[in-house]
Amino acid sequence: MLYYSCKKYSTHSTNFHSFHISARYTTTPSVNHTTEVTRDHKWITREAIRRNIRQFFLDFPPPSQPNFNVPTTASLTELYHAYYGEAASPARFIRAVNTIAGANVKADSSPNLR
Repeated sequence: MLYYSCKKYSTHSTNFHSFHISARYTTTPSVNHTTEVTRDHKWITREAIRRNIRQFFLDFPPPSQPNFNVPTTASLTELYHAYYGEAASPARFIRAVNTIAGANVKADSSPNLR
């Protein structure tokens, strides 16, 4: 699982946030062993990313929505739309999450890295 921390940077007239990724384990996705659903390494990584992004959005709400809140079950697309608006396309965001999850699976599966 991945842990996201955020650092706030300021330039002359602009504030922005930056994601920092580390390999600390902070959330454990619930895996229901009583269902027939298979949850592979990529799903577990995506779930950890989704939970941490939700927490990041709650910790740093949009300036226009100081009471910002989203359900714990919100999908990545729902999180993105809630934070950036319905008109914003989450395509690049979803692609980035899939890239991170895929890279995590490769890194954990590589015999050279064991």
